[in-house]
Amino acid sequence: MEVAIFFVLVLLTLALLAYGTYLLVRIAGVWRKLRLLNAQRGYEILLSAALPQASVEELLELIPEGYSRRHLAGALERMTSVAEGESLRKLLELRERLGLPASGRGPSEGGRRAKRRGS
Repeated sequence: MEVAIFFVLVLLTLALLAYGTYLLVRIAGVWRKLRLLNAQRGYEILLSAALPQASVEELLELIPEGYSRRHLAGALERMTSVAEGESLRKLLELRERLGLPASGRGPSEGGRRAKRRGS
């Protein structure tokens, strides 16, 4: 009887360890995503504040030396998904001038995509 209880407790302990490991992996994934979004937020704040009145050349000068291409690309991706008109044109030109990967969104798709999201 004691042996059976011992094995049940060992199995329960192993199950709890496996579940704890699973939760730690999930927490690490959320932490990583949070750090990525936080880094991208800095670029978004900088660009969205300057976008209405600045030219593309001025936007290029605003980007700090040694910027993270991955974070800036993510910020530009999110900004182009909601931008329209002149802002969208500036963001696409900025992305092209920085040599960042294209988002697959052209200027003609801007209004349609934004309208679909609002519905």
